[in-house]
Amino acid sequence: QRYPVFPFVGSCRKVLLWMTDLNSALSDDERALAVPLCDHTADCIALLLEEYERFAREGLSDDEIEFARNYLINAFPFKIETAAQKAALQTYYALMGMPEDTLDRYTDRLKAITPSALRRICKERLTPDQLTIVTVCEAEPLKDAFSQLKHIRKVNLRSYLDEK
Repeated sequence: QRYPVFPFVGSCRKVLLWMTDLNSALSDDERALAVPLCDHTADCIALLLEEYERFAREGLSDDEIEFARNYLINAFPFKIETAAQKAALQTYYALMGMPEDTLDRYTDRLKAITPSALRRICKERLTPDQLTIVTVCEAEPLKDAFSQLKHIRKVNLRSYLDEK
């Protein structure tokens, strides 16, 4: 199930009639997914970059932070419902070099995050030039348009026929 986390999801939905889907997922690997119509791919990416930049600059409202915190805290028991799920998380945390009590302190750590600290972290770490954008499309016609987008440093084209 997907939950709207990034503010740009709502604002883009209102103005982009040329997209078939736009959503974000609240998960361990935070991401946004946009499915533009082919003729609007470059425009869509430009707008998403602009909105992402605004999001990183302005951060989340207190209500958005509270929603996300409550969701993560309330969903957590379902992530450790079985012994296998709990063991997988403990293994993951161990592989990431996290303290042994990470799993036990998860909800307490979420509760301790202040809105101001979260907004500061957003400003420090969420920058459009750190994004990786993957586009599945007919690339040749869009290569020039992608190269001209703000924050795009490199455009790699790869054929779906490549087996590498």
